[in-house]
Amino acid sequence: MAGRTESFDDPLQYQDQVHGRTYSQDQQQYSGGSYPEEETSELHQEPSLAQEFSTVSLHGDSGASAPVVQHNAVYPPVDDDSPVEHLMPSAPAAWKQLETPQASSTGYQVAVSEPEVRKGQLGRSYTAYSVTGTGPRGQTFATYHRFSDFLWLHQQLTKSFPGMFIPPLPPKKAVGRFEEEFINMRMLCLQRFMNRIAASAELSCSESFVQFLTSTESVFEQIKKSSEKEAKPSAADVLAKYKQMFAAIIQEDLSYASADKFEGMKDYIKQMTASLSLAREYCNEIVDSNKKLTDQTGKWVQGMNEICETELRLRQRLDLLSAVPRYDGYLALANYNKVLQDAPERNFQTVAGMLSMELMDVDAIRAAIQSRDECMAAANKAEDRVNEIKASIDKMRRSGKSVSVSLFSRKETTMEEKEETMRQAQVEESAAKELVQVVNKLLIVREFEYFRHLVVEEYRQTMRLFASLQRQEAEKVASLWAGMERDTSN
Repeated sequence: MAGRTESFDDPLQYQDQVHGRTYSQDQQQYSGGSYPEEETSELHQEPSLAQEFSTVSLHGDSGASAPVVQHNAVYPPVDDDSPVEHLMPSAPAAWKQLETPQASSTGYQVAVSEPEVRKGQLGRSYTAYSVTGTGPRGQTFATYHRFSDFLWLHQQLTKSFPGMFIPPLPPKKAVGRFEEEFINMRMLCLQRFMNRIAASAELSCSESFVQFLTSTESVFEQIKKSSEKEAKPSAADVLAKYKQMFAAIIQEDLSYASADKFEGMKDYIKQMTASLSLAREYCNEIVDSNKKLTDQTGKWVQGMNEICETELRLRQRLDLLSAVPRYDGYLALANYNKVLQDAPERNFQTVAGMLSMELMDVDAIRAAIQSRDECMAAANKAEDRVNEIKASIDKMRRSGKSVSVSLFSRKETTMEEKEETMRQAQVEESAAKELVQVVNKLLIVREFEYFRHLVVEEYRQTMRLFASLQRQEAEKVASLWAGMERDTSN
């Protein structure tokens, strides 16, 4: 490929269809029991998932090839989930029914549960979550992980799969992170994260995911420390993996794509971010306004009650047995005020939570596009290196020298060594540029459409839940008014 690497651009005119992904509708509930911490070591003495998957390592240590992922690779159903802490101050109970451990088409079923606060180094507390479940061949795993471990997994997947949509994690929190509501909400978000990875044909086969599930806590700490010294996968390594995984996508004809594909993606993301943020702001304003309305309605109900109490006191004091009808309906008013106090806040928080989660998904696809931009920068840097070495060789040839000497290290380099370095640099340049083209296709054909599927289905699912909650509350209110009609008609 000649010249510097340029981007595709603009997907907004792209046909509204999903290329290369089907969506599993598995809704089975996780039925496995929890595993006590003391049993974890025994589980890992048996043939582990890590051993079972040694033949499909994506990093080449086993010498085996990566699994081939067909164009219709299965991705997770959108049956989630919970609001994010810094965007949503509370986790409505309704969210709990949206995020449960799911049996995926990859064979994984992972449950995040049983949070417990522990003491770490220097007496600092942290929350550990039980991670249990089964693998593709029925193997069981059970371990504990803290939030930083989930962050490590996210970072490893991001490094290993440039251009792919990596499921987002909830943000960190400095204050209030040991409050029960926050811990439960974060646990739902982590369950959502694991469900999506487990359902991805590519991500679930990654070495880091298998290590995350199968390693004991002490072993996993060693893995994390070792990974800090690991270099980022080379363009050639990622390209070789992607050629096996995404062979069908690589063969896609993108002649239909407009010249501004990625600029269009970025515009879409920018507009979607603004729209989601604004809608969430309006939800929060409704919740705040409802609190004020509830306060005023409560005062009105008290006033109506005073009327009833005044009449009742008069009857009791004078021992009246007149035919004057009694004041009724206060109980219905009190119950109405309770419904007004609870329902709108919970229901609109449910919608606000969905909007917060969609904003996280927007950040995730933005990160995928950014990783593609980083691939482009690496390709251009590789091209610059080739040009630099070529200029150095030309200079040596013009001067008639067979050896060059570095001004800084005073190291001598022969013409043959320069030419060999040139060949290696050209191989790296070619791999880097080809990887950019593969990542371009991956984003255009599949990842961006997958993201759009996620946000649309998440919206539809949450609005169904919202409509159901609103209908239930409306039926309660209608029943209250019908009762008041009967009470005041007698």
